[in-house]
Amino acid sequence: MSDMLLIALYAFLGAVLAGLLGAWVLLLIRRRSLSLHLTVVAAVGVTAMLAGTLAVAQAMFLSGHDLRVVTTVVLMAAVVSLATALLLGRWVSARSRALTLAARSFGDG
Repeated sequence: MSDMLLIALYAFLGAVLAGLLGAWVLLLIRRRSLSLHLTVVAAVGVTAMLAGTLAVAQAMFLSGHDLRVVTTVVLMAAVVSLATALLLGRWVSARSRALTLAARSFGDG
């Protein structure tokens, strides 16, 4: 198996595991707020990237130092991505509530 195919397989499996875990969590919280759902969706994307990158880095048999560097870079990107997604998710959720209220008041009037 070529190296690139193996790398793609590791990245794919990491993303699939993150996606399945996210789908399971969404099923568990199906009656909760839109904001929480958006948080889970954002976390799935970040976790998929994190799992795939770390699986490939580990499989490449990097030195301990190189693996720590890759892990640090990926974790920092994950933290910033998730924080940004959470802020944007809260904004979308607030606008959704405002739209719901406007639709109700339009129907009442």
